[in-house]
Amino acid sequence: MITKTTISLPSDTKEQERATQKQALQAQKAAFAASRHHALTVCQYHEAVLNFRGLFKRLNTAKQQSVRAVGIDPCAAAQYRILGTETASGIGSLEVLTAPEACHKLLPLGQLVISRLGSMLSLALSALWPDIVAQEESDATHHRLVVGMSGGPDSTLALVIACELRQHLNLEVLAVHCIHGIDPDDEIWLEHCRALCALLQVPLHTPRLNIIYGAGRSPEEVSRAERYKALLASLSAHDCLVLGHQADDQVESLLLALKRGSGPQGLSGMQLLTCDQRGVLLRPLLDLHKVEIEQLLTLLEIPFVYDLSNSYLKFERNFMRRKVLPTLRSRFAGIDKSLLRTQKLCAYEHDLAQRFVTQQLATVEKESAFPPFSCFDFASLDLSDRPYVFMLLRAWLQRMAPQVVEFTLIERCYELMVKDHDKNGYVPLTGSPYVAATFLNRLYLYEPLTAVQKEQLQGRLPVLLSPDAQAALQSTESIECTECSEYTANAVNSSEVYASQVLWQEHRGGYAYQLLSVPISTTAWSQQREVLLSLFALKQEPNDLTAAGYASQRNDSPRFLRVATAACFYLTAPQINASPCLWLNFSYALSRKLKPYTRAHSRDVGKLFIENHIAPWERCGIPLVESAQGEVLALGSVLAQDRRVKATPLEQAKTNEAAQAQDGQDVTSTSAATATAEKRASCYLYLHIKRDDRTAKLR
Repeated sequence: MITKTTISLPSDTKEQERATQKQALQAQKAAFAASRHHALTVCQYHEAVLNFRGLFKRLNTAKQQSVRAVGIDPCAAAQYRILGTETASGIGSLEVLTAPEACHKLLPLGQLVISRLGSMLSLALSALWPDIVAQEESDATHHRLVVGMSGGPDSTLALVIACELRQHLNLEVLAVHCIHGIDPDDEIWLEHCRALCALLQVPLHTPRLNIIYGAGRSPEEVSRAERYKALLASLSAHDCLVLGHQADDQVESLLLALKRGSGPQGLSGMQLLTCDQRGVLLRPLLDLHKVEIEQLLTLLEIPFVYDLSNSYLKFERNFMRRKVLPTLRSRFAGIDKSLLRTQKLCAYEHDLAQRFVTQQLATVEKESAFPPFSCFDFASLDLSDRPYVFMLLRAWLQRMAPQVVEFTLIERCYELMVKDHDKNGYVPLTGSPYVAATFLNRLYLYEPLTAVQKEQLQGRLPVLLSPDAQAALQSTESIECTECSEYTANAVNSSEVYASQVLWQEHRGGYAYQLLSVPISTTAWSQQREVLLSLFALKQEPNDLTAAGYASQRNDSPRFLRVATAACFYLTAPQINASPCLWLNFSYALSRKLKPYTRAHSRDVGKLFIENHIAPWERCGIPLVESAQGEVLALGSVLAQDRRVKATPLEQAKTNEAAQAQDGQDVTSTSAATATAEKRASCYLYLHIKRDDRTAKLR
């Protein structure tokens, strides 16, 4: 006979499950409603733009004239001026607006376009910054929109839109006008920007750039780099940089990318909202063309200026704008729409490819002990599948060195990967101090040491502890720290312990060396010693060992730093009081033998480096840690030398306690003896090694 057993859950549990399901359903409904609201807002914006374009097209067709005033050449020097809307002869003025009925129709329509665009951007910024609230709620985090302001129509409308957002959200607006100092009309633009910012009640920041070109760098390239540098310097962690790039810029960028031989990423152009290593960048005008921007500003009666350098054909972008595109437009009607459609399709395909490669990258990206703390493990990849390997390699390089990724760099790194490991070379990254090299089926980025740095990594370096450090070191094991014990107990499962303080530090040969005290609880150490010491992976949290770095990574306990326990070694009280207490020996042979913990036999140092994936270019920075008597204690931060033959009083007490417990004897008295022995026995230390803080990182 089979008996059916029914397990009933408590009523409280059922209520909790119902409440959880209800909350999840409400969250799904809210997300769906938000997505529909965003899609509807985008549709309303595009509808407003289409109406705006359609009305202007009908007016222009009826009057048989261009949108600009007839007979005016915007590139002629005689027409260069601050443009306004008071006269019909200005470049920014439209003759069609002289009709009262046209003004009546177009003015509300222009305001509608700005309003709809502001609503769409509000939704995008709200998704990026959830703490943005209505303007009257003053206790929320204040975010700023920093607008790159040149005085031209594009940046002027970008500033107007930023002011539109300011009216509805808890946002501040700052205009930044960079003074290049290479154009005689700099003062004209500056005075115009001051007057416009005063009109819109926006503060203006005017940094002066240091433009020095030559040595293969054009004025255009240097100006752009210095301008971005000044704009990004004005940003804080809660700011967004607003730029005035528009649809014509997209078309020109696509042609320039084709000229350079770019792939889908380069052809995808600029996006409305970009978040990368530079910060948050917003480009609100990508759906509007230059002439439409000028029309909107004219409707809003906002002046702008014209930059005469836009007519210089020596600049590549101007050549595309004034020579190539007019020829294409005269031959192919609607070429701009086709190019923008190509750009959008490339952007969609690149976005889908990035979603796929982000998931796949986790299978090949491994931790590295030195900057930039990541390596590319290609051991499991089929290197004959070039599209797949190139996609992963490009994504990894983009993450490590986003400013220097070129197709030729990917090809040269791929050539390194397909070679045998004993025939490796290196690939320098243009514009970066880093080079790429392979070791044991892994691709690394590293910064080569200079001849002076290599010379410094010779001989022996004494470790001299201050009296305060000696006192702290001797008391480390005797202090009962609940927080420390908790982390150490967790280390039994996570195979990690936490260092409590930095006792000594030194910069040498491009590396930073720090001696850390490691308080390990008696229980965790005695029960899991073999497990802990069998691990060789170096883990760091955080990489910045300053007080600020501790606090930023571990707010609950800024004194603790996670370390690998494989390289923990001990010093006895007499050794602690010796001066120096330790020596760091950089001059040793790779054939020297060491016996790590949990190993039955000794191994050459060179083979131990290979086992622990320590690349050849990093080995010179890893010293032997020796006692004052010359006994090897550890190999840098890689592993500890087996010293069980010379057991400390603490180890002997633990051994006796374990033997008595196994025999069924009372260990109460021996536990007290163990605790007493621990206070007067050795202290455990860890040598932390990292590249010097002065070494520039790519990320």
